[in-house]
Amino acid sequence: VGDTPIADWKWTLGINLWGVIHGCHVFTPRLRQLGRGGIINVASTASFSAAPLMGPYNVTKAGALALTETMAAELAGSGVSVTALCPTLVKTNINANGRIVGESSKLFDRLMDRFGMSPERVVNDAFAALDRGDLYVMPQFDARLIWRAKRLIPRTYALGTGLINRFGASRLN
Repeated sequence: VGDTPIADWKWTLGINLWGVIHGCHVFTPRLRQLGRGGIINVASTASFSAAPLMGPYNVTKAGALALTETMAAELAGSGVSVTALCPTLVKTNINANGRIVGESSKLFDRLMDRFGMSPERVVNDAFAALDRGDLYVMPQFDARLIWRAKRLIPRTYALGTGLINRFGASRLN
């Protein structure tokens, strides 16, 4: 934050937040009128993890999560389900088409290769969660661990992620 160009913030907001807003704006009234259906918004673990060096991405995904939670309340009892998909690493081409640069890009690729989950598995987990009426789906163990840590020990979590960013990232390279 402060180093990322405003153009990158706008680009990320346009895709990750406005894309979700536009989709929900179009489909929510139609599904409400039908009295059935479901919406899955991709919020990412970044929506609640607040990982360092990911300001624009974190902000947009937090907005998608807040929108999903708002819609769940607004649509309660309507027959329309809403689920926030909060995965960590999914084997997509996000790094090739995103704006991750330099050493961060190389580290991201290594983490994705080693720990990334297949998109098919994430999609299946998301549909199953929507069918169950779950508000949140976190397909990977690390997402659920981060969720719990952030809520149970928020100060320790923030300190830990900051220290890992400051001192540990160079050791991961």
